[in-house]
Amino acid sequence: MQMIQSLADLGMLKIMYTLPAKYTKVIEQHLMKRYEAEDNSVNMVGFRLPTEACIYHLTSRNDEHELLQHINDYQHVKVKSIGDKRYFEIKVVVDGDVNIYLFLEGTLDGWTEQWLSN
Repeated sequence: MQMIQSLADLGMLKIMYTLPAKYTKVIEQHLMKRYEAEDNSVNMVGFRLPTEACIYHLTSRNDEHELLQHINDYQHVKVKSIGDKRYFEIKVVVDGDVNIYLFLEGTLDGWTEQWLSN
């Protein structure tokens, strides 16, 4: 699981994993929305989301546990398409803090992904 709190984190994600450009653009758009919502005087390059309210890119089946421990806090689960790929977007709100979990189809167990799709 990769925690994304800044543009630098997003850059590292692009280096470490072979991900569709449209998918990383989705992550960047989430980061930009959060930046704009903060109405921060820091420029975007220096902006960093707090640890308790950030964006996560899930990378393996081992990340399933992290996601499922917040099952009662899901605000929405969406399955979206980018080209021939699908990805999941799960918004989790805990004590007013918003975390976004994103992952490409095929990352988690097939049963879990099927359950999240419904």
